[in-house]
Amino acid sequence: MPTSQTPVTRPGLHPWEFREWRQRLHLTKGDLAARLGVHRRSVERWESGEVAVSNPVRLAMDTVESYLASEREQHCLEIEVQSIEANAQVMLWMMLWAMLVGKKDPGG
Repeated sequence: MPTSQTPVTRPGLHPWEFREWRQRLHLTKGDLAARLGVHRRSVERWESGEVAVSNPVRLAMDTVESYLASEREQHCLEIEVQSIEANAQVMLWMMLWAMLVGKKDPGG
């Protein structure tokens, strides 16, 4: 029976790998716990090796990673749209300015 000092690990996913995965996604323990629907202490226990990461948790990890990737992609698209809109607005003002400057008083 494992003690609190004996890490329980499963082949293929070590506690440090779980922690590195969370950190690579820039999630705090609390953020990850909220996304997985578990208590923050569960994340701490997985990272310490006190409790092995179960297959359902591993599947949830894939889901979280996919969701975050789609969030980042959506954010990049929103930034690109904002940039395009800003450029279009600048071009419109430049065209208006050119039209105004081009309409100088012909008699002057």
